Amino acid sequence: MQTLWQDLRYGARMLMKKPGFTLIAVITLSLGIGANTAIFSVVHAALLRPLPYEEPDRLVMIWERNLSRGLEQSQASPVTYCDWREQKRLFDKIAGWWYPQVNLTDTGVEPQRVRTIDVTDGFFDVLGARPFMGRGFQPGEDRPGGERLAVIGHELWRSRYNSDPNILGKAIALDGRSYSVIGVMPPGFNYPNATEVWCPLGWEPRQHSRNARFFEVVARLKPGVTMRQAQAEMNSLSTRIAQDNPQSNKDWGAVVVSLRDQLVGDFRLALLVLSGAVGLVLLIACGNVANLLLARAGAREKEVAIRLAIGATRGRLLRQLLTESVLLALLGGVIGLLVAAWGADVLLKLNPVEIPRTGNLSVNAPILAFTLGVSLLTGLIFGVVPALSASRSDLNRALKEGGRDSQTGGGRIRGALVIAELAIAMILLVGAGLLLKSFMRLQLADAGVNPANVLTFNLQLPSSSYRDYSQVSELYSALIARLKSIPGAQSADAAGFLPLEGGWPTKFLIQGRPAAQGEEPVAQHRPVSEGYFQTMGIPLLYGRRFDERDQADAPGVVIINEALQRRYFPNEDPVGKRVTTLARQYGPLGRVMPASLEMEIVGVVGNEKNSNLSKTSEPSVYFSHRQFSYRNMSVVVRARAAPLSLVNAVQNEVWALDRNLPVSNVKTMERRLGESIAQPRFNALLLGLFAALALLLAAVGVYGVISYTVRQRTHEIGVRMALGASAGDILKMVVGQGLALTLTGVGLGVLGSFGLTRLISGLLYDVGATDPLTFIAMPALLALAALLACYIPARRATKVDPMVALHYE
Repeated sequence: MQTLWQDLRYGARMLMKKPGFTLIAVITLSLGIGANTAIFSVVHAALLRPLPYEEPDRLVMIWERNLSRGLEQSQASPVTYCDWREQKRLFDKIAGWWYPQVNLTDTGVEPQRVRTIDVTDGFFDVLGARPFMGRGFQPGEDRPGGERLAVIGHELWRSRYNSDPNILGKAIALDGRSYSVIGVMPPGFNYPNATEVWCPLGWEPRQHSRNARFFEVVARLKPGVTMRQAQAEMNSLSTRIAQDNPQSNKDWGAVVVSLRDQLVGDFRLALLVLSGAVGLVLLIACGNVANLLLARAGAREKEVAIRLAIGATRGRLLRQLLTESVLLALLGGVIGLLVAAWGADVLLKLNPVEIPRTGNLSVNAPILAFTLGVSLLTGLIFGVVPALSASRSDLNRALKEGGRDSQTGGGRIRGALVIAELAIAMILLVGAGLLLKSFMRLQLADAGVNPANVLTFNLQLPSSSYRDYSQVSELYSALIARLKSIPGAQSADAAGFLPLEGGWPTKFLIQGRPAAQGEEPVAQHRPVSEGYFQTMGIPLLYGRRFDERDQADAPGVVIINEALQRRYFPNEDPVGKRVTTLARQYGPLGRVMPASLEMEIVGVVGNEKNSNLSKTSEPSVYFSHRQFSYRNMSVVVRARAAPLSLVNAVQNEVWALDRNLPVSNVKTMERRLGESIAQPRFNALLLGLFAALALLLAAVGVYGVISYTVRQRTHEIGVRMALGASAGDILKMVVGQGLALTLTGVGLGVLGSFGLTRLISGLLYDVGATDPLTFIAMPALLALAALLACYIPARRATKVDPMVALHYE
């Protein structure tokens, strides 16, 4: 311990003697360590930290899936959920829920859309969640006709009810119906999907068709049951269900996903890629600091030789030098921790899509342990090579001449480090280039609509006030008429699903084309008002649009999109053909089609993207909202200019018809499209920043090595110039040395990129992992930056005075 204390004091003195060197090294390391700690804090919160539930490793979500339709995870039928519930050998507890879309309409308070789920009675027990106040649901309280009860979230209790300590037993109004509050959940509990109110299911799951898939399911595995065992059991059960119900369950199976993986979802790959990228940036920083230490070792060569001469062992000297390196890294780690605390917050603010479980990032024990570990490891990484080089110096030569680095092999080591830095920077640049090109392609992707000057908002009509679906269509028709008359509004319409929102995927039959059970065509069912296609700029390709003829009591008509025509009516005109929808009912709201389920195709329209911009449009069947009424609709208003200026007028028109309807999710269509590509934008931005930092550090590394080489070869350069070498000859010599390092590093980096960029292929859109343009442009950019870094010291070398150089040293 005494020896360690001596090493630390001596190392601190040596660092203080060279404040400029220490400052540069600490800043370089703090940026690398801070960036790594910031990313790790997000990764730890999202991927590594245990879920805040009882025995979270046993929690799973169960989905139906149909790989023949490309459905990896589909909501389940409540009937199938009942079959899963019987698997006593597999699950300790299991619960399901659905999203009913309700409004909070307490008297005297502005109506508010609240995120609500109706759950089976075991929901909170599956998670092991305990209310902050009151209780959860007891067995049997989810039965049909049961008492209307509600458990509310802590944030809703605080914001809307002012943390009322007497809230238990009080009534709240959901869609005009009175519910008794029996519990308040603890702060931070909002599972799933930021839920604010939980209510009992209130209906029998087996009353529905197996084709009605709208249920989500969470379960707790029995102790000792592995994910593999659970999946195997569910596969066997799905096979039996499909055999017994071929019409509804052919090709349908089940997939079991850990709750942790489900919550993180698509963020896992992006976070891991960013973690790898920032780790590579730290390696480049280590290479630069190692080069600084090697240069410093040359200046300290006589000091090292004297210490060896008076009896210090090489092991003792090596330990002392490594102590200095680790001390330098720890200083960088302390500042890096401050950088990380700021950087993690900036990172989350830059990301427009909230990363799950990262709401309250803080410097905790795992973050401190990570920073300490990275700092110690970093100190060893950049310190060991200079320490070994210094401890192995030629004692006699060093004592006679002070030594020249070019003679000790340090120059070769520095060259190797620069090559490694360039190779790493090359990999990051190629990855960033691919993501940037992918984002640009995605940004230019055609959504199939004209989003300019379109305002959108959502309405949910409560079934308590709008029992008859004729009332629903009348309300929307009246609202659309009123909105069209607003000054500044050009047109207004409504749709059950906006672009980039998937409709109800439902089977249908084509008249004259019998299909085997389970093999019926599938399309998204999307109700719209008459002028929706004109308002959104969706072109009519064949036939006609909906109009006043298409009333509820008129013959059923549909319009299909181009994707459906190409798939099911290739090389023929579908107008006039007849289809029969198999959608008799959707969920517990019972959205019933007209008495006759046979519909005539009256038109074909262009494709609007109906899932996300990165995917092709799915086949869609559009219904007139008068014939297929839908309580939850999005309203679109095309403004002549500045759509957000219409918000107050829109709200007033809604409240003029019904004061209890909240206008929710108000956004422009352009913003919706922007949000749909927010995550790719963030990925490209962050990896681009890391790549730019890597490019800068690599260029600095090249500059440092060439500058040091020029300084070490000043005598040689003077001799060459005295013997007649021109400035151009010196320039070629120095730049040639840098060019050799650059081409080697870039070449190795390109080879590495071919393998490593395949890891990010899942983040790319319309760009291959080996895109030729990127693999040409990025090496050229890095080579240009490296050559510029070479040119500056080379230019300085051409100005060496031969007379001064001949007296050098």
